Amino acid sequence: MIFKTNIKLELDRLLNDLSQVVSVFNSMNQLAIVYDPKKVIDGHEPHFSAIGKSPIDIDEWNLTEVCPIFKNTYLEEVIDIIPYQKQRIRLMRMLPKTTYSMHVDTYKRLHWALITDPSCHLTFQSNAKFFGWHIPADGFGYLADTTKMHSAVNPWDQIRYHLVIDIKE
Repeated sequence: MIFKTNIKLELDRLLNDLSQVVSVFNSMNQLAIVYDPKKVIDGHEPHFSAIGKSPIDIDEWNLTEVCPIFKNTYLEEVIDIIPYQKQRIRLMRMLPKTTYSMHVDTYKRLHWALITDPSCHLTFQSNAKFFGWHIPADGFGYLADTTKMHSAVNPWDQIRYHLVIDIKE
């Protein structure tokens, strides 16, 4: 359900970009890196416009503008490196000792672990069995078939961070 890709990013540069925005995270625990400028609600920051469960009126394939807080960063460069049709691109934070509910996503996702622990993993359900995969912070992207029933688990005592890109193969 998870496959290591040959797409390697510079982890130190990703961590540097993360350190510049870590204080911006809100209760949604996500920051959008791209957005649709026509869909930003007055008074809201663009980096909160394409997070969580997507609103019905947002065409996720029109998220083409880089959010101002990510302009001139390595994360902006990364957009051109990824050889897939991209949709939402987000930094995702998972608080310590948390688990997401089991769910299914619309598209597959590329994950780069930025800060993690071997105890953190994605769990997939198949034929009433559960399988866990840890994504290491090794700079490589991991393609996860999140169109299958899955969850994420952070039993660690620290915050886990991933760069996540929804893709269409």
